[in-house]
Amino acid sequence: MLDGGVVRGRRNPGHYKLASRLKQLRTELGYSRSSLSAAAGLTNRVVGYIEQQERIPRLSTVARLASVLGVAPGWLAFGQGEQTLVRSSEATEFAARLQAVRAMHALSRATLAAAAGVLEGSVQRIEEGRGEANVETVERLAIALGVSAAWLAFGEGSAPFSPARMEAVSATNRAD
Repeated sequence: MLDGGVVRGRRNPGHYKLASRLKQLRTELGYSRSSLSAAAGLTNRVVGYIEQQERIPRLSTVARLASVLGVAPGWLAFGQGEQTLVRSSEATEFAARLQAVRAMHALSRATLAAAAGVLEGSVQRIEEGRGEANVETVERLAIALGVSAAWLAFGEGSAPFSPARMEAVSATNRAD
């Protein structure tokens, strides 16, 4: 079982309650664990692992479950924003948002990784589209960058800066 304890002086990350949000909504909508897994195109035990806090899901898994359940993936994963369903972003958009915010703060991958408590290689793989982050990693990165985890992961909510500025930063990064 994953550690769900409170760190003294800090509130628990939003993804800690993902299991209870998932179970409550699944039950309300009349899905069994296996029927929800099947409807989302996942292996039979995935929902059980998440609800029992034995696994931390990747963003694509949360997006699939949220789509079947009719809720916003940012709300399901982090409890942020509106519960209502909104368009889910592709992983490449997550990578672009991460890279743009990191560049806006003039942080190297190593500096961001150290601040978030993740491996530098993880940040690199995410930004290059070679790896997929789980909700814990996304939340750590969002906290280190001072942005909403739902916005960073799924583009939900308001951006920490104008879309034009983000596009300019992204274009500069592509040119490098």
